[in-house]
Amino acid sequence: MTLVEFIAPIKGARNRDRILAVLYYKQSFENVKSLTVEEIRRLLKSTRVKGFARINIADILNKCGHYVDSHKEKDYLRQWNLTSSGFEFVRDMLSLPPVKPELE
Repeated sequence: MTLVEFIAPIKGARNRDRILAVLYYKQSFENVKSLTVEEIRRLLKSTRVKGFARINIADILNKCGHYVDSHKEKDYLRQWNLTSSGFEFVRDMLSLPPVKPELE
């Protein structure tokens, strides 16, 4: 599944939801641990999100609370990743099955 296909169900969603979905996709499907704001912007552009250039991604991520975490790593740029609460939020938003289904 490509990122475009993954984002398609939430095409009209809030910018926050699309940004969190991008982080989820990269962490879950491509095993990328964290992304910078510019990397997220490039990925949004590749999914053909309208107005991606005007989205204040850093501000949105700062307001995401417990859904994201950040640290400085590469060239002193802030790296963003989803927390377990963020993973759960995106799975609920996209109606994805839980990672580890409970046994009956």
